[in-house]
Amino acid sequence: MAKVIWKFDEVLSRHGLSPAEVEREIIRLGHSWGTKTIYRFTGGGPKLVSRETLAVLIEALRSLSKKTVTVSDLLEYQ
Repeated sequence: MAKVIWKFDEVLSRHGLSPAEVEREIIRLGHSWGTKTIYRFTGGGPKLVSRETLAVLIEALRSLSKKTVTVSDLLEYQ
């Protein structure tokens, strides 16, 4: 059975980041996210995610890591 795997935890680990750091960066960049929203992306991640949400996560991860982060870093089709 085909599935899409959420790899947010791997990205955090690879860049030495915590969910709290990413959440703070998202808010610093001017996005309105509720407190602790970022934690729904850890573990298995959400079942549904919008393109806007992916864009915000990628923007924050790029800002913090100073590296290129893409959708394929966050999602994998198996």
